[in-house]
Amino acid sequence: MIYPSVVNLADWLAGDKPLAVFTFEDGGLLEASLIPAAARKELARRAHGEGFKSHVGECLSVFISEDGRERRYLLVGLGKKKDLSEEALRRACGSLFQSAKRRCAELAVTFSISTCNIPV
Repeated sequence: MIYPSVVNLADWLAGDKPLAVFTFEDGGLLEASLIPAAARKELARRAHGEGFKSHVGECLSVFISEDGRERRYLLVGLGKKKDLSEEALRRACGSLFQSAKRRCAELAVTFSISTCNIPV
């Protein structure tokens, strides 16, 4: 079951709870500024090592150590920026849900519609 809520993202990021991050094949992490630089670098290294390509709906779960604590990141592919559509976003979110329900009791998802230029 999904229970949407508004949480203080700064508090969530200060803890060790899982975080879902959307990625583009040709543009890296969406909302990357929310993730510490060292974690971004490690996420990129691990994604590359696992063969993660950011195809639409592709998911990768990785643990990254941040300041002495482990955090699970779920990377979710959105495909190429120019091809992003409501359908691609729906498929990516469906894959995220399927992946998260097996791995996480709680999960924060960062996403900005305005960043993606999808009409709402």
